Amino acid sequence: MAAQMTKAPLIEKIAAENEMGRKDVKGVLETLATIGYEEL
Repeated sequence: MAAQMTKAPLIEKIAAENEMGRKDVKGVLETLATIGYEEL
């Protein structure tokens, strides 16, 4: 089984592949997690 990617490397990879800032990506992921939690 492959090792799980943690939050920081995930943010780095998304930011790099989409030419976005890490802060922006982190905000989007945190908002997505909050909405998902509220809806479930």
